[in-house]
Formats: sequence, C-alpha cells, structure tokens
Amino acid sequence: MFVSLPALILKSISESDLSESFLLIPLIAIAVFLILMMLGFLVAGILKIEKKTKATLIMGMTFMNTGFVLPFLIATLDASGITAAVIFDLTNTFLIYSLGYSISVKMSADNPESSFPGLKLLQNPPLWAFILALFLNIINIKLPEFIVNSLDQIAVTTIPLIIFSLGIYFKLKVEKLRLVLFTVLIRMGIGLVVGIFFCRYMGITADARIAVLISSAAPIGYSTLLFSAMERLDRRFASALISVSILFGMILTPILIVLLALL
Repeated sequence: MFVSLPALILKSISESDLSESFLLIPLIAIAVFLILMMLGFLVAGILKIEKKTKATLIMGMTFMNTGFVLPFLIATLDASGITAAVIFDLTNTFLIYSLGYSISVKMSADNPESSFPGLKLLQNPPLWAFILALFLNIINIKLPEFIVNSLDQIAVTTIPLIIFSLGIYFKLKVEKLRLVLFTVLIRMGIGLVVGIFFCRYMGITADARIAVLISSAAPIGYSTLLFSAMERLDRRFASALISVSILFGMILTPILIVLLALL
C-alpha cells in the first residue's frame, strides 16, 4: 500500500483537469470533514469503548469514500458536476492523508498519549505523493510517458490490495452491529445534511450541487481500514464499517442522484 497508493495518487491527480476549479467546493469539503470529525470525537468521548475502537469510529464518521461515488457521478453529471466532484475528492484526499492520518497516529496503540504525530505524518508516502502531484498539476508539467505507464502498472494493484485487506477481516456476522449502523448513519446521513446546508448557504446549484451532496453522503473511506491496520487500531470494526457502508452506498447513491436531479 505504501507503493501502489502513492502511485495511484501521483498519476490521477497530476493528470486531473483543475482549470475550472470552484473556490467554494474545497471549503464545503473541509466543513463537512471537520464537522463530522468533531461529532466523532464527541460521540467517542461519550461511549464507553476501547481507545482503539474510538479512533476507528472517529475515522469512520469522518472519512468520505469519494472515490466510490465518482463513477456514479461521471456517468450522470455534466462537466461542471464532474469538476466539482473531482475538486471535492482532491480536498477530501488531502484531509484524510494529513489531518485524518494524524488522528490515527495520535490514538495509536504504539503512540504515547502526550506525543505529537508530526514526524510520523511527514513519513506518510501518500501525503507526499499528493503534494507532488498537485504541484505538477498547478505548474502544468506532464510526466513522461514511460513514467505514466510505470505508475499505471503499480497503481492498478491498489484496489485489489484494498479488497484483499478488507477480505482478511471480513465476517458475514458483523460484530458491534449497532455501533456499526450508528456510525454509518452519522457518516452518510449527517454528512448529507451538512452538505445540503452549505450548498444552500453558498449558492451551489445544478450538477455541481448534486456532486457535492453525493460526495458529502459517501460511504466510509477505505483509509479507515488502512490506517487502523497501520496503527494497530480496531481493524475488525473498520472492516465492518466499510462493508456495511458500501452496501448502503450501492443502494442509496443511485437513488439520491435521481432524487436530487428532480429537486
């Protein structure tokens, strides 16, 4: 994952078309992320559960699997909607691999309560891949074809590796079912509500609005499992969160797109 994921980030972001960036979209993505994260800390502080489960719960409520909803949006929206979806996805990715990763490190079983995760954060390859890719995109430098081809070969292993890591901890009988369902409801339900509020407040309309709302209500991000495994948090809980939220996402995402297009 330390090789394939940075390769995927470097290739996809460096080649993304950001020429029509909407300045308000990143602000909405940041708002949704921070509000859900604060809600996660609040809920984790109230519940009497293990520290490692608290950390995974916070990440589950916060991390948006915007990559999951992108195919649905690309298939149904116009250029402005797709651009909004990409910008939201890029912002979410940066937040996950910076602030989000710092949460997992701070609450790691290997990390003392008083230590600061900055050094470990700087050692995070996906974050540096994101920064490099964004820099290349901004200054409009195209990677040589042989590098792009090499990145392609490495990047295609990312999703199989994620699915494989998910399968290791997958169980037909989901543990902590009530907590899993509650976490998924907060991530997708409250995420949608927060997205609606900021779209109305900031005047986001048409297909860009649909892209923002669907992204705000995305299932729980795969990084919840990735970081839980890396930092020895509650991996089984993370696997259950992703499995259940993906099932919800497969059903609800197409329905939401149709309903929002009618409103």
